[in-house]
Amino acid sequence: MPPLLTTQPEETLENPHFQTHPAAWHHPEPMQTFLRRLPVDKPSTAAIGPWLWVGNPQTTARLLAQRQREDVPAFIAGAKVLLTAFSARKGEIEAVNPGKAAGTLTKHVRPYREELEDGLVDLAVETATTSGKWMLFPAPADLARTWRLVAEATAAGRLGPL
Repeated sequence: MPPLLTTQPEETLENPHFQTHPAAWHHPEPMQTFLRRLPVDKPSTAAIGPWLWVGNPQTTARLLAQRQREDVPAFIAGAKVLLTAFSARKGEIEAVNPGKAAGTLTKHVRPYREELEDGLVDLAVETATTSGKWMLFPAPADLARTWRLVAEATAAGRLGPL
């Protein structure tokens, strides 16, 4: 029987990402302190910024190198071009099909939506912008609990890259 191939785990490094951002968790800040400092369910937190950030405090050299290659402005600019083209095509389809059922319009738009999705994936790879953020939509009553669970799991390295 041939030997099994094994890979050595990558060495972890301290992750400096978001350490100075006012809306971010700052390791080694206790998670409960962060959650009290920026309560997700309070309108006053929105004044800090549109997003709250929690990152794994550990990373690998490979992920740090990837982050340095990211070209987010180029991704955003390219994505706007792709989205504008898609919106124009969708508008044309809707204009020549007035009063059609939503399902019919969806059927006609589908190839263009798939083209948009493929273009966004290609653009993300091209600009090394392949990491992202969690986009959660819990019920208002579940917001604080859901955010706490995600934040704690991310900070503990149970969610996200590594």
